[in-house]
Amino acid sequence: MLLHPSTGRVLFSATELNSPDEEASTFAPGFLDSLLRLRVAFDEPININSCARSPAHNEKVGGAPGSFHLTINPVSLGTCAIDIAVPDAMYARKLAVLALNWGWTVGVYPTFLHLDRRLDHGREPLLFHGKVSR
Repeated sequence: MLLHPSTGRVLFSATELNSPDEEASTFAPGFLDSLLRLRVAFDEPININSCARSPAHNEKVGGAPGSFHLTINPVSLGTCAIDIAVPDAMYARKLAVLALNWGWTVGVYPTFLHLDRRLDHGREPLLFHGKVSR
């Protein structure tokens, strides 16, 4: 669970962050701190579509084999990605600009943004447009 540093209000619950088939997921060092800083700076509600994924859950949802969502990840040593539902283009733009300015990779999809901290693990941050093929 991530709490607002000033108010103590719950910003993200463990249920939102953990893989649906794991009681407690493994997160990359520093990822939750970066996510908390982003959430506080964004200062708007954030609805998570997906965060941590076990290998089985990642396969079930059609995730990439080397996804940064994976809790078992040799590059980042845990999850360092999150998918956030976007209600409209202005919300998506505001969150994407903030995330890019803070070194997050941003993937733009029709109904969500993919954000990850690959920068923390020796990979260059990216901006990409994704397409959900379902």
